[in-house]
Amino acid sequence: MWKITKSQFEEIRDQEGRRWYDKEIELATIDGIPLVTITHRERLAREMAPSESYVKTILLGIQETFPDKTREDIAAYLIGRMPSGSRFDRNKLLQLLDHT
Repeated sequence: MWKITKSQFEEIRDQEGRRWYDKEIELATIDGIPLVTITHRERLAREMAPSESYVKTILLGIQETFPDKTREDIAAYLIGRMPSGSRFDRNKLLQLLDHT
């Protein structure tokens, strides 16, 4: 997760390909800033668990964007957005944070 401008987001979306990434989803608002992701509509029908390396990337992005957040804050935030039955619990996220 990185803090970027709307025009930077649009540029990334365009570079990734609007036909493939054709769905924008606002996930939350953090400190008054919308957290938005892009995905493919058809992939929404299949819930796929994120890989460990992908979760590490998300954790690193949160740490860089919000340096005032504690490890526990970051883990709690991400746990609240994981699909039910995720293999990533609080301890696993804290372990990944220690190795980012």
